[in-house]
Amino acid sequence: MLRETFPNTFFIVVGDGPLRKKLQKKSVELGLQNHLLFMGIRKDIPKLLAVMDIFVLPSLSEGLPMVLLEAMAARKPIVATNVGAISKAITHNKSGILVRANVHDLKEGIAALLCHKDKCRSLAKKGYEKVTREFSSEHMAQKYIEIYEQL
Repeated sequence: MLRETFPNTFFIVVGDGPLRKKLQKKSVELGLQNHLLFMGIRKDIPKLLAVMDIFVLPSLSEGLPMVLLEAMAARKPIVATNVGAISKAITHNKSGILVRANVHDLKEGIAALLCHKDKCRSLAKKGYEKVTREFSSEHMAQKYIEIYEQL
């Protein structure tokens, strides 16, 4: 759907799971094999984040994934589904875009960023500020100390 409006869009899919082969087959059926790369499990996430214009986390179920915090630290604008604890890191339209877990809303969230480079820069900046302020190792260590002291 995004390629209709943004024909030069290229997607990389990082990770693996039981749906990978089905998704690869579907990408061929849709003629997307030259616009989509399935990369499997990777250990070079910082390098992959460096080449991305937008980071998308289309999870149906999630806790608070480290890769989301890594994308924020890499100053990437983010579109993520509003599931699990993702909203603890992403504030909608401030540090990223949160969408319902469906194809239409995900497409709209990505399209909103592809159309507005200024919004991308603003969200990436605010996301970086939030992750360094609230999720740094120093901040997290302090939170653990507070919990221990309360106990």
